[in-house]
Amino acid sequence: MMKLLQTFLFTTTFAVLLAGALVLEVPSAQAQGTDPAPTQQSNQQLDESGQRVNIPEKLQFGTIAGWVYDALKTIGGLFAYLGGSLLDISLSLFVMDMPGTAESWGIKTVIDEIWKMVRDMFNLLFIFGIIFVGFKLILGTDETGAKRTLGTIIIAALLINFSLYATKVVVDFGNIVATEMATLLKTESPENSTGTNTENEIGGLKITNISDSFVTKINPEQIVNNSFALERSAIEKAEGTIALQNAKKTELDLMDALIMGLTTAFTLTLVGFVFAAGAFLMFTRFMYLIFLMMFSPIMFLGFVLPNFKKRSSDWWHKLFTQTLIGPAYLFMLYIALKSLENIGDIQSDSTLISYVMLCIVVCGFAWAALLVANSMGAMGADTAIKLGSGWGKSIRGGVTGFAGRNTIGRVADNWNRNAEKRGISEQNVFRRVSSNLAGSKFGGSASRTQVRTAQEKADQKGARHTQLTNINTAIAGAGVGTTEDQVRASNVAMERAVVGASNDQIVELLGEHKAGSKEYETIVRNMSASQFDAAMKAKPEELDDSAKDQMAKRRAEFVKQAIVSDENATDAAAVSAGMTANIKNASDAQLKVLGTEEIAKYAGALKQSQFDDIMKSKDYTESEKKLFREKREDQLLTTFARDPASVFKNLQDKDIASLPKTILLDAEGRSVPHITGGALRKIADDDKLNQEDRIRLLDLITAPGNTTHPTAAMYLNSPAGQERYG
Repeated sequence: MMKLLQTFLFTTTFAVLLAGALVLEVPSAQAQGTDPAPTQQSNQQLDESGQRVNIPEKLQFGTIAGWVYDALKTIGGLFAYLGGSLLDISLSLFVMDMPGTAESWGIKTVIDEIWKMVRDMFNLLFIFGIIFVGFKLILGTDETGAKRTLGTIIIAALLINFSLYATKVVVDFGNIVATEMATLLKTESPENSTGTNTENEIGGLKITNISDSFVTKINPEQIVNNSFALERSAIEKAEGTIALQNAKKTELDLMDALIMGLTTAFTLTLVGFVFAAGAFLMFTRFMYLIFLMMFSPIMFLGFVLPNFKKRSSDWWHKLFTQTLIGPAYLFMLYIALKSLENIGDIQSDSTLISYVMLCIVVCGFAWAALLVANSMGAMGADTAIKLGSGWGKSIRGGVTGFAGRNTIGRVADNWNRNAEKRGISEQNVFRRVSSNLAGSKFGGSASRTQVRTAQEKADQKGARHTQLTNINTAIAGAGVGTTEDQVRASNVAMERAVVGASNDQIVELLGEHKAGSKEYETIVRNMSASQFDAAMKAKPEELDDSAKDQMAKRRAEFVKQAIVSDENATDAAAVSAGMTANIKNASDAQLKVLGTEEIAKYAGALKQSQFDDIMKSKDYTESEKKLFREKREDQLLTTFARDPASVFKNLQDKDIASLPKTILLDAEGRSVPHITGGALRKIADDDKLNQEDRIRLLDLITAPGNTTHPTAAMYLNSPAGQERYG
């Protein structure tokens, strides 16, 4: 189904282009179905007898159209020139002057020496053959066969000494034919009426300028215009002849130039590829023929040894095919070049279509050169054909894929997405069809769905990059301003930018800026708790363990400064005093950043609610929690011993009830004045103390000389107090 749709789409697109080109070529007078008036255009005049006579005029491009066509032709001409230059050099070195190349490169000596060695080996084989035949004659066994074999050996022994020369004769014949074919492909100088062919020399090599031949011949302005009329302003009769005054040549418009230019560029590019492949074929032919020359004695070995008859036959076959590859390849190029000469003969009403079709024919003949070489067994021809076929397939797939996903695919994708928004089920037949069409590649490399998804991802990355740029700009501008208000505004903008960044953006920013830089310090100081957690959980390829440890230490320093409320405090005693006084205001996130060591150091200064949250948190191990409990109790006891009242300062009833039992049951009764009735009720409700300890606490409160808190006495005198502490 999809293949049929792709074929239909490709055919339709091509037909539309050709139809559009045909419409553009139809003159307005013809479209109206009327003959041109005398004041309109006509490409004919009347002779003395009143008969109309054609005035052949050639097409011309307008100014802008000419620029467009020349630009496109230049692109294709560049490929043709590059490929043609390689072919020119290859022909000059490996075909036209093959003996000179072999001699200048020192290959001729190698050929002669290897050939002599192979010849001597075979001559030695012939000697043993003659000895064997002699024994048969002496013994009188199969004298007839022995005499026939002896004659064959003698003839083969004679011929084998001329095998190299025979091979060279065949190769030279093929090179001469190829040279003549290359001569036919030379550029004919337009300035030389004698038709003398141009020929250049590069480094002593005669270059045939094959690419110039094709580039020069492919020229739409050689087309004779019979499909457009020439404008005439008046008809005057002079000496029995009607003359045409002020005739104007018809100009090809921009659309004509675009279509012809693309066609020309494609043709020259393909021809350039064929040229480059041909250059490689001529080189492989050269090397193949050298090996055939070296082992040319094989050509006569089959005469003596029947088992080698197939080898000798294969050798002869390879010699002739490799020799004729050059002429056959160049002959097909000559046919392609001769086809281009027919451009000047195009006179149909469908000029544009005729030009396109002629270029297609030229491409076919040029491509046939590689096919002929491949059919003759040229080394590398099969690879070149596969490469070119893949290239053509890619172009076809690109055209059909682009057209399909931007027409049928786009409509189907939009319909499918709108149906999804309306809540239509994916099992709906129309949604399934539209989804399949949107996901079809139409012979290309990507479907409409894939292109849209890729574009959305690209847009997201672009927006993300813009956001990162804005955040970096805000960070760089922090603290900048001439007035206090401007400085404050820049700092606020920086803080909002950092806190407003996503977790992924924070990780990317941390990886972008070097540790210790202003930007890095600003990000670490102002990031939120969730952003910090995300950075600590980032993948190793985003932030490694070393970077995370460094960030955690720097973050802890900033949190400590915030708790102390004095960024300039460096004295250890001042920092400790600030931490002790303000840590009770720290958030859970700040405490987590401080780490185990700092929490244990100031555990006694924590509020009971903070301490309870730590005990319930999963961020700390049981060993850490045990350490916190021990440190908190030690620090509270130390503070209580120094100043009992400071331990109870600003504590609520539940906080008092949670104090260590050692403090609540102080034998000296120093805690009694601070224990409230609410604390006693909380102790009883939560079983902070057992019955024995509660009786002991009651004894301390009611002991003579101890000052009891008023609410404690009221609670103990209440029925509930008497029940729980009585």
